[in-house]
Order: sequence, then structure tokens, then C-alpha cells
Amino acid sequence: MKTRGRESEKPLVRSDAQRQSSTGSSSSKLALLFSLLALALSGFAAYQVWQLQQAAKPADTTQTQTKPEAAKDKSPTATASSPSAVPTEAGKLVQPGLDNKAEVTLLSAERIQDPDTGNSDVVNVKLRIRRLAENVSAYDFINVGGATAQDSGSDIATYEPVDAIRKSTGPISLEGIRKGASVDAYVWLRVPEAVKTLNIRVPETELFQAVKVAK
Repeated sequence: MKTRGRESEKPLVRSDAQRQSSTGSSSSKLALLFSLLALALSGFAAYQVWQLQQAAKPADTTQTQTKPEAAKDKSPTATASSPSAVPTEAGKLVQPGLDNKAEVTLLSAERIQDPDTGNSDVVNVKLRIRRLAENVSAYDFINVGGATAQDSGSDIATYEPVDAIRKSTGPISLEGIRKGASVDAYVWLRVPEAVKTLNIRVPETELFQAVKVAK
């Protein structure tokens, strides 16, 4: 009977050992799982830091490249604005016309050869007439063919148009111009070749003074 009792106790001892072995194995698995999770989290954090560093680098590079370009743009602007200070240059002169209903710009005053005589005693005066007023009438016109000129150094002689009908645009009516728009006009004036600077008078327009005659 005693022998049988000892034999019956042996399976119980083995069962406890198996339980201890199973518990130890589960603990090892959990420890390994936590280690892998911690490693993954640390790797993800390192990747985020790397991404932030890479994102910051292009911004610094852009700022560094932008500053020299802004400095380069300053010199052409200053150079371009400096030559515009010649008030008597043809094309730079603007005068009011028709009691500020229009704006008249002198585009050029160029000496040309008269095709009928072959002499260079003609100055081709080119104008640009711009309508400013909202309301105009049929009486609001500028007769470009009636323009005259004088030597800016002497007001003794008055230089008349070569042919007010065939060698000029003639009257320019503001009614035919849309508000804010402009039209170009011209008139040929008989001016001696020795005259280099003119005071040009266009009807219904302020005087253009000291206009240099271009060749």
C-alpha cells in the first residue's frame, strides 16, 4: 500500500514543475515583447527628429539664397530712374488741354526733309491727345493743324505749318475718344535749319517750352 501511495504522488510533482516552466516562459515572452515595443518607439522618435532636421534645412537655404537676389534688384532700379531728369526732352513734356478736359503729350519734334523742295527746313511734331473728362461736347477739340512754333532764344519769328490740311492730322475732337483713351496726331512746321530749340504752341493747350529738335 505504501508503494502505491508514493507512485501516486509523482504525477503531482511533475504537474507543479510544468506550471512553473509555463509561467517562466510567459514572463520571458512578455519581457521580449516590451523590449521590441520600446525599441520600435525609440526608432520612431529618432525618425521624427531626423525629419524635422531635414525640413528645417531647405528653409535656411531658401533664406540664404533670397537675400543676395534682393540686393541685386536694387541697382538696376536706381540706374533706370536716373536718366529721366531732362524736362525739355521731347516725349517727356505733358501739358493740359481744353481746360483740363484733355492731356497733351509731346512725343517728338524731329527735323525731316521736305519731299517737295528737298530742304531740311521741316520739323515733324508728334503729339498724343488723351481724354480726361467724362462729359465733353462737339466744341471740345484741339486743332493740331493750327500749331505754331518760335525759336526759344528769340520770339521774333513765328514758324507756321507747312500745310495744315495735307501735312497735319487736323482737328482732334474729344467726342471721338473714349474717356481715358488717347490718339496720336502730327503737324509739319516750317522751321529754318539753324533753329535747334523751339517753343511749340498747340491750340487750346499750354505752351511746350525749350523743346530740342532731333535730327
